[in-house]
Amino acid sequence: MNLKQRWLLLGLVVVLALVAAMAIYGFLGKKQVNDAKPVVVGVVKLDKVVPLHPSYAQYEALKNEYSKIEAEYKAQQQGLTDKAQEQALALRNIGSDQALTDSLNTELAAKIEAKQEALNMKLAHKRRELLEAYQKEMKVAPNEVDLRIVNLQLELTTLTKAPTVNEEQAAAQDAAIAAKQAELDRLLAERKIAPNAAINELEARVNAALKPLHDEGQKELEAYAKSLHEELAKRRQSMIQEKADAYMQQNALPDPVAWNTEWQTRLDRQKEAVDAMHEAILEDIRTRAAVVAESRGLTLVVTNEVSNIKGVDITDAIIASYE
Repeated sequence: MNLKQRWLLLGLVVVLALVAAMAIYGFLGKKQVNDAKPVVVGVVKLDKVVPLHPSYAQYEALKNEYSKIEAEYKAQQQGLTDKAQEQALALRNIGSDQALTDSLNTELAAKIEAKQEALNMKLAHKRRELLEAYQKEMKVAPNEVDLRIVNLQLELTTLTKAPTVNEEQAAAQDAAIAAKQAELDRLLAERKIAPNAAINELEARVNAALKPLHDEGQKELEAYAKSLHEELAKRRQSMIQEKADAYMQQNALPDPVAWNTEWQTRLDRQKEAVDAMHEAILEDIRTRAAVVAESRGLTLVVTNEVSNIKGVDITDAIIASYE
């Protein structure tokens, strides 16, 4: 409520009190009315009295300081909001670091491929041992083409297959299998006649002997791939957390509750100073008006904004009392 509004309220209260008093006064009897002194009203023009008050400049300065603090508060609040949004975006970008993901996927694919190659080499070594052992039991030794056909068929059925990490790895694995299949198809086409029963038996025996080792190797490879994937996922999370922590340390925001409390305290303190000066000016004007009213024999004092009541204008007298 500004100075003018408070004076309006004061004037209304005074007028209402006057009306009530006059009603009671009339009720007490005609004799009392005839004996009463006439009511003399003083009028004060607030739009002139208030701005010329000696403390008004100080009051304006306090109000301006409050507005300055409030504007700074809102500006910093908006700045912190913008910075918080920037933080959220930066953290999302850190969390979705594609370069880091690609690097770890490359490492995962390379290690799985190395493990797969080691297991397949173990199978290949065992396959050669079995072929050599079973060939000695054959009445007719197979030729090189037959042995190559058997080896290719065994490789296609006993090779361990690694879980693929990306499209490139899957394409490379498919290409290797397709190459072996193409070679097998070519050798079978060139041979024109199917391998004899002895060759088929040799292949079946080797295949049966290799199956437990192949199944064990396949499980080992899948377990290794799963374990490695989990390990690299944890490492990725740890690296992302480290990056996020470093970013937050460099771009730290104040605690929102503590920050807001500090600013509200400053605003409230300044508002109290403004209100105290406001009330002091009003009280001083009331006191000066009372002095003028008494010296001029006025019954009451109202402001010119309250009503159309005609009275003695004491505005200049109050202003003169400032000097």
